[in-house]
Amino acid sequence: MGHVSYVYPNVSDIPQRGSLLTRWQLATPLSCDYIEMPGDLIKNKTETEKTGLRLGEFLTHAAIDVLYDNDDYLPPNLQYVIHTEPSLPRNDGYGISFQAP
Repeated sequence: MGHVSYVYPNVSDIPQRGSLLTRWQLATPLSCDYIEMPGDLIKNKTETEKTGLRLGEFLTHAAIDVLYDNDDYLPPNLQYVIHTEPSLPRNDGYGISFQAP
């Protein structure tokens, strides 16, 4: 029989960008092989203010440093998939709407 891999989904009760390690610690007891990590474009006014990028722009290394928690240690067996969905329309709660082409 083949191996079935399970992915721990992005869940709303942890910070949306957050930390790989936090997600991995939640996924491991559930026997998930991967975690889903949001890697979408700049998606709201808060992120534009923090990064200086425009809504819908691709993340830069500097933006990643600002938006994601920095883990000092990541276990070698940590595996993840990046959840992007850049073409979904965004409404950031401040009346700014955007959809990537």
